Amino acid sequence: MTEARPPMEKGQRLLIVVPERTDQEASTFEGARLTQYRSTITKALDKAERETCPSPWNRTGQ
Repeated sequence: MTEARPPMEKGQRLLIVVPERTDQEASTFEGARLTQYRSTITKALDKAERETCPSPWNRTGQ
């Protein structure tokens, strides 16, 4: 069982990651964790720009 987090406050900066699978809970990041996770996402996006999409998801090849 997941422990309940304190309520969010008005103006609080959060990153909420919603999984595609409905049996998984959303993750929230705030404060230092928000900054760290945002940096991880930014680095992954930079790399993703140079990658090609695998054929199962590539609609241009159809």
